[in-house]
Amino acid sequence: MPTRVVTLCLDGFGPEYFAHSAMPTLRRVQAQGFAVTGNAFLPSVTNVNTTALITGTSPREHGVTGNAYYDPGEGTSGLMEAPGFVRVPTIFERARAVGWRTALVTAKAKLLTLLGRGADIRVSAERPPPLLQARVGTPAPIYSREVNYWVLAAARELLRSEEPDLIYVFTTDYAMHKYAPADARSQEHLHRLDALLGDILHEAPEIALFVTADHGMHEKRRAVDLGQWLARQGVRATVVSTIRDRYTEHHRNLSGSAYVYCQPAHVVATAAALLRRHPAVEDVWTRDEAAARFQLCPERIGDLMVLARKDALFGELPDTEAAVHLRSHGSRHESLVPIIGTTTLGYGPYRYNCDVTQAIRHGFWK
Repeated sequence: MPTRVVTLCLDGFGPEYFAHSAMPTLRRVQAQGFAVTGNAFLPSVTNVNTTALITGTSPREHGVTGNAYYDPGEGTSGLMEAPGFVRVPTIFERARAVGWRTALVTAKAKLLTLLGRGADIRVSAERPPPLLQARVGTPAPIYSREVNYWVLAAARELLRSEEPDLIYVFTTDYAMHKYAPADARSQEHLHRLDALLGDILHEAPEIALFVTADHGMHEKRRAVDLGQWLARQGVRATVVSTIRDRYTEHHRNLSGSAYVYCQPAHVVATAAALLRRHPAVEDVWTRDEAAARFQLCPERIGDLMVLARKDALFGELPDTEAAVHLRSHGSRHESLVPIIGTTTLGYGPYRYNCDVTQAIRHGFWK
């Protein structure tokens, strides 16, 4: 029986990356444990699914419905990064209640704030503790492949020196935004991460390892500013790209999904009918429909939820539309993710990425 747990979220690690990469450590884990293709929650963006992982719950329960929010009553918007957005206990709080020592290691500093409630040790590559930096080295910039190597090396060092019972590790998806699965730079990135995982398992064979992702990634060729487009049809609306956050270099805040807040509210049906006719739009759901279909918290989404076709994105633009050459996410097309583990812990089926956390609770704490 394993005595410690490591959960790794490889940001943007869609099934295509695992299928196209020579990752001998994960292939051994697959052969000796399990590997399935499961689901991320929609919108398929980081904050929604990392919160699902850290709580073991859907966005209907945990309350985080995007990277950003809009308050129509106040007319204000912001980023969903504060711990107060998370409505349920984290895995760290639950672990503390049973006497476990825990750690959170991330590339992005924002995830320490959003996810870290209750963790005994909290580390990000953007703000590395001096002692850990002296042991592991200086992290590369956040917009790099190399920053993820530091994240795994830091987790390895903490497992040695601090001996946490439970550690959650989150990389950044810069490499996936930049490189397709078959690209040599993508292959090198995943090979290095796989080797670091191999080192961790070699040094600590008592670990139960789980690897999954918050979303996948696909090539996009067109972008649409839905707010401008609706205005040209005579409908005023505030449109919130679900991917919008402070890390914009690799996605330009362009997402495969968006929330639409209509002004006034009685034009919702008109806006929905117009949006359904747009060639970049795949689906339009009312608030109640989206909350039921995608397990979302209804008071934290728009009057409408709009999903893009596989090659399209939504966000703010100088004009209503633009040709783009980006890899991004947010739509249903990026909602499949690998779920890989050294053991099932007697739990199953693994259908969503957050089932990893439910399995830990089931396997160790009942």
